[in-house]
Amino acid sequence: MKGLTFALPQLDLRRPWLWPRAYQYAFFVGAGVCGAMLLSPWWLHSWQAWDDASEAKAKWVAEQESTQALRAQTAQLLQTSSQPQATFADAAALTRLAEQQGLQLSQLRMDKPQHNPALGALHMQTLPVHVKVQGSWDSWLNWLAQWSTAAPGVTVSSLELKADPRGGVSAQVLALAPQPTVTDAAFELASVNSEGAAPVDPFSAQAWGRTQRAHAEQHPSYARLVAPELLRARDVLEAYPRERLQYVGQIASADEMEALVKVLPPVGDKNNMPMVSVHRVRAGRYLGQDFGRVLAVAPDHLLIQELALSSSGEWHIRDVRLPLHEAAP
Repeated sequence: MKGLTFALPQLDLRRPWLWPRAYQYAFFVGAGVCGAMLLSPWWLHSWQAWDDASEAKAKWVAEQESTQALRAQTAQLLQTSSQPQATFADAAALTRLAEQQGLQLSQLRMDKPQHNPALGALHMQTLPVHVKVQGSWDSWLNWLAQWSTAAPGVTVSSLELKADPRGGVSAQVLALAPQPTVTDAAFELASVNSEGAAPVDPFSAQAWGRTQRAHAEQHPSYARLVAPELLRARDVLEAYPRERLQYVGQIASADEMEALVKVLPPVGDKNNMPMVSVHRVRAGRYLGQDFGRVLAVAPDHLLIQELALSSSGEWHIRDVRLPLHEAAP
């Protein structure tokens, strides 16, 4: 068997146009491949730069859309915050309702607002309102029944009913109306010109207290523990701090035991000693200004469950014992 032999013609490198057509094609292809290999680092780098630019542009477009959405939400929040907030109640609502029911208003007086730590953290305070009305029994009942709609949140702290010699009844009512305290100035966006504004003390105790209150309202424990307490009617003894309440005795009945709780006058106020009152409290009722709920009435103490605000802004439940105060022989 004869071997295959290849004869390469003599090629003149100076005159490639005289080469056979097949050799010219092979030379051009080889030159193209070598050129592509030499230029591959450059076009690969350019392709990577193009991909990076495309990705950066996509991120920029996404950030622009997110910014527009945040601007729309901010405008909506500012519009909502600029709307006047609904107040819980005022004295005018009670007087208008009394006139509508045909009652004669003979006295209207408001005391100084009362503050306590629990409601203070919620920007709330209670306003004592003294009202004296006269009229028929049906008008009085209708007036009291419509408080929940005409004056929401108002509770009766004390009530004194007397028969009117001219007919009907005369009622002396002490109502507690929850009202929001003076709210902080609404914040504004960075677009507002702040030149000439007064410097803010970063170590202000008042500013720190406002920050703590705002943080307490945003904590999940607020909605879980405090919010349900604000929706119920308040008991009479919740108008007094626990330090002014004394457990002085108990009354046992057939099925349960009731505690006798005495309200002491404020410290240093000796003129109101005759005004000390004693109230009957059973398990499940409330007393004190920290949403205190009586869990059990024992012969030697009252077990009370209160809501307390920690330094971290979290609301938690704490158990307090109100011991029996035995009178000196």
